[in-house]
Amino acid sequence: MIPLLTSILATLFLPTGCSMPGWSFCVRMPESAAREVHANAQDFVVYDFEMADGSSAHVYVGWAPQMMGPGRWSERRQGLETVRWQTGEEGRIDYYIERVWAESADIPRWLHMWVLPSEDGVTAEAEALIGTLQSCDPRLCPDPGPVDPYRPVRPDLPPAQPERPGDDARSGGPRMLTDGN
Repeated sequence: MIPLLTSILATLFLPTGCSMPGWSFCVRMPESAAREVHANAQDFVVYDFEMADGSSAHVYVGWAPQMMGPGRWSERRQGLETVRWQTGEEGRIDYYIERVWAESADIPRWLHMWVLPSEDGVTAEAEALIGTLQSCDPRLCPDPGPVDPYRPVRPDLPPAQPERPGDDARSGGPRMLTDGN
């Protein structure tokens, strides 16, 4: 019943083509995929998607991403957003979306996505999921806060429980939590 209700609400309120909201973005998530959410510091959240073909997609939303490394990057501008991507070693694909409008909406300027291949080198389902990613109004796609309110699609997986420190990290810059502290 809850997956059906979530699907109906997503259809009504999320941007066209989205079924799963994240902090300031949404994607069309296949029913066969599993999702975990990690919020190890106040200023960022990482979404991990495990796909049925063994590939995985990951989305970092935060104030201080690890910026692009050396190599040749492709770029495409889409209105107020710029998308950059590069295929790296062992089949990894990195994507960055720079949202110049984001600071006025009090959301991070950057989204960093990356795709990792399956053991067989397959990336099709993870690339397809990243291809559906859209920026989303933070009122519809909020920061998950200390507890992820969305259940995994696969009922055999427990819901993710992100940990986050106090509310003062944004003003002091990124802080990494180590050794469970």
